[in-house]
Amino acid sequence: MKNQNEIREKLLEDLEETYIRATEKGNYSAALKAKELIGKEMGFFEGGKKGAKITSLKEMDLKTLSDQDLEQLISTLQEVISQMETELEK
Repeated sequence: MKNQNEIREKLLEDLEETYIRATEKGNYSAALKAKELIGKEMGFFEGGKKGAKITSLKEMDLKTLSDQDLEQLISTLQEVISQMETELEK
């Protein structure tokens, strides 16, 4: 079984690949969403759509998240990646 860091890295790689493919196809909405998710995962944005602020990457520590929170994060990222890939195939 993969550890949390391996899973996180794979999801970030998938999002980056989605960004590249979306940009190549001119699907800038999907490309922007991929970059947004990468930024959120890396801890750049905080506070939702309004009042977002950049935080230090050092503040982002996946070790502090519960297993349930990590599973939810993984599930959400996988769902978004799947939706983006479906959109790219159109």
